[in-house]
Amino acid sequence: MNTQELFKQFSDSIDAKRGLAKTKEVLHYIDTTPFQEDYWKDWKKLFKMTEEALRAVKDWDDPVSHQLLTLMVHFLIRLDQQNIQGLKGKYPTKLTMRYMKRRGRRVLWFLAKEAPHWYRMVAEKILLAQEQPHNAPASSLDYENHWISFDIILGKSRRYYQKGHGQGGYAFYHHRFQLHHREEGVSQVWDWEFGFLHQLIRRNFPWQIHEFAVKILMRNQQAFQTITNERLVAFFGSPSVWLKRATMQYIDQHAATTEFPPELIAHRWFYGNFDINAQLSATSSTTTNPSNSFIGWMNKFLGINASETKSNSAWYRRFTNELYNLVIDKLKKGQRSRRIVRAIDFLHKRKAFQISSNEVQQMAETLFELKSEVTRDIVWRTAKKSDIYQMAYWLGIVRHSDTHVDQLLSIYRKRLNNFRRTWWDRGVFEGYMFVEHPKVIDFGWEMTERYLRVHEVTQIWQRLLRNRQKNARNLLRLNIKCPKSIQWFTASHANQMDHLYAYTPEKIAFIVKEGLPPIRELLLNQITQVFEFNPLIFLYLVTCLPHQARENILEKCLPKFSQHNVLFDVLADNQMLPHLLGRLQEHAWGLNALLQIVANSKTDLDEVSLFVEEMFKEDQRAELLIQFLVKMNGSANQDYFVEAIARKPLVLVKYSHLIPGHFWLQFLQQVPEEHLDKFQQVLAQVALKLDAAILKITHPVFASTLINWLNHHRQTIDFQSNALFEVCVHRLPEVRNWGFGRTNELGLRANFALRLLESELPEAVNFGQQYFAKAATREDSLVEDLLTLCDSPVAATRSFGLELLQSIELDPKKHAQLLAYLSEHADAKIQEYVSVKLLDASPAASKPFVKTFDRSVLRRKNRNKTARENVKKRWSQQAEVDVNTLLELAKTGSKQDAEWAIFELTKLSLQGQEIEGFVLE
Repeated sequence: MNTQELFKQFSDSIDAKRGLAKTKEVLHYIDTTPFQEDYWKDWKKLFKMTEEALRAVKDWDDPVSHQLLTLMVHFLIRLDQQNIQGLKGKYPTKLTMRYMKRRGRRVLWFLAKEAPHWYRMVAEKILLAQEQPHNAPASSLDYENHWISFDIILGKSRRYYQKGHGQGGYAFYHHRFQLHHREEGVSQVWDWEFGFLHQLIRRNFPWQIHEFAVKILMRNQQAFQTITNERLVAFFGSPSVWLKRATMQYIDQHAATTEFPPELIAHRWFYGNFDINAQLSATSSTTTNPSNSFIGWMNKFLGINASETKSNSAWYRRFTNELYNLVIDKLKKGQRSRRIVRAIDFLHKRKAFQISSNEVQQMAETLFELKSEVTRDIVWRTAKKSDIYQMAYWLGIVRHSDTHVDQLLSIYRKRLNNFRRTWWDRGVFEGYMFVEHPKVIDFGWEMTERYLRVHEVTQIWQRLLRNRQKNARNLLRLNIKCPKSIQWFTASHANQMDHLYAYTPEKIAFIVKEGLPPIRELLLNQITQVFEFNPLIFLYLVTCLPHQARENILEKCLPKFSQHNVLFDVLADNQMLPHLLGRLQEHAWGLNALLQIVANSKTDLDEVSLFVEEMFKEDQRAELLIQFLVKMNGSANQDYFVEAIARKPLVLVKYSHLIPGHFWLQFLQQVPEEHLDKFQQVLAQVALKLDAAILKITHPVFASTLINWLNHHRQTIDFQSNALFEVCVHRLPEVRNWGFGRTNELGLRANFALRLLESELPEAVNFGQQYFAKAATREDSLVEDLLTLCDSPVAATRSFGLELLQSIELDPKKHAQLLAYLSEHADAKIQEYVSVKLLDASPAASKPFVKTFDRSVLRRKNRNKTARENVKKRWSQQAEVDVNTLLELAKTGSKQDAEWAIFELTKLSLQGQEIEGFVLE
């Protein structure tokens, strides 16, 4: 696409009312159109069309290509000079303008790669567009906006970088040493045809562009062309070391042929590296006037006619005046270089360095830190004459010299002897505490004791603790180490503890660490009190304390946390717990202490769940919580923590490598069933290290893992361990079958079979019944087996034993022995069985246990009715009965039993038997 087609396409696509129907108006449109909604869209569209056409160029020597470059130059100049921060409105936004500036920089990089000679042409025009009016003061490029210009002059610099990953302004690396190398974006295109660079030096440009030109010329050893004195002065006033060096080199080279003004020579001497005193000593004598000696040396240096004495004296005055102004300007900026000290000494010897009192007070700190006897003497004379309200200021100025401090304090103490304080001048005494010198601070607290009240001292401490200056920490250290400040700190902080809320925890911890013992003990006692009642509110404060102090406080207060809910306050506000965890993020001790406090406090499951959920929001805290489980054994809220953590199965899977094996059993019992399959592999890895507690896991997904565990521990699973029984009654059929197989290997025993019957688990009951069903074949243990079943506390087991007893024909001797044992049983069915067997037995077969059995059955009211009737029936058939039992039933038995007893007693009486206590009427 050629230029005409580009212009035509663009002109046809925009509104004809904007006056762009003609091609010649496009450049004017690029340079002047306002960046507003409709105009901006068309401007950006034309830029993109131009960039696209430029990137499609094949022949860079074609005139059409030159036209495209001309068009692009106007775009780049407009983009480079546009202030991003000054944009207000939707079109363009600041983000859009940053994007367009970066796009313009990429066009330059494209040209540097494809057509370096055209890159230089474009770069020259962009730099020329930065020219300032002739009478304008020295200026600087805008580091925040002139990205394209800085790419040209500092594109490869190691001293500068662009902020925001290439989307912000240029910035300088402070305190960073770099070896010099070529800094231009494309260095090789500037090492020929130096006329443009000389043109930059002669005209008024920002100092960065001047530095750019000077560096290239000096690198190529090109002599500077004639430079005006005005431009040389501007070079000396710029921040660039390159420009200052080039100016000095230019003056030295042309000193023999050119007469420079004294103001310029003053700059040359100030920034030079030679010593003027050495030059003066070489040309002066004891009889020669120092001024004449200096003039003689200067004449020799500059080639001035020595006969022009009058003009030389005027030249010397102009020289010293300019040097004085230069020194004062540097002092006002706070500079304290050695060249300033050298210039001050030079001016002082010629009585040309005088500073007014107002200027001394403005520059006092800089003058005193110069370590020059001249400037320190000036400050000292002013400080001695200062009034009583400025004493703290002057003590702060001379604080670097102990001698001056001691002398001033001696003078000020005498003045304060006759001072009477008024209600408004409290600030007179506050300033001493903010001077970094122990003697001055001690003097301040001495004056405080004399003139101030407690509430006024409290305000001083507040200012010290809330001070944000660079020296705030050192000031606080000096004050809390001052012996005279102890009583005032304790007096202002002992009766109230608001300072624990108002001061930053770091400052309080600093006082505890650095302060004198009375101050330290006071704060530690107060912190312990508030921590005991609000542990989480003040946990960060305790965390900031020295290690031993915080350990002592936590150990003392931890047992008391079980008496109240520590989570209530922090959970009341949704932001308080995240804020606390954020502050403790980099403090491992604080997070561990937090977990200990919550684990031992009085809380509930819902609150612990909220706490655990917040801990799991950050990986480091989540890992710390999982690791803390090992230390949580025996804590009050261990079960709450386990259940709350189990509600986060995905987190458990993520940190499975950190969880101790024995905790998996607790977790798996709490994890919802739909998530248990995620833990199959994890449990399989740790299963072999677990004990028999693993059998508490009953979910089918872990069946294979349990079988592997059982096979691994087969030799230890026998009747002596409880594991065999747990396996046989396990919920999983695969596990039960393994247990039945292992039982068959060992040989089933009566006691174990009884436990299986009493478990009431159908498969276990059937397995146990098979053992007892073969009881008839074991004559030696038959009675014992039957008694074992009948003595069981489980009704179903007793019923099975009774059925088995009725189905077996016993030897009469064994049967009698068995009945004797069963007669002592309280079960109704067994008593009924015994009563039936005794009813069928012959009277001669009565044994001593029968009497006891009959008495126990008859004495029970409303129980075992069938057994009682059987006993009554047997008593009615036999001649010998228990008269005492009948008498007892006649008196205390039920109506039916009483009538039967009376009837039996009557029969005995009629038979002639005398019964004591029973008389027939």
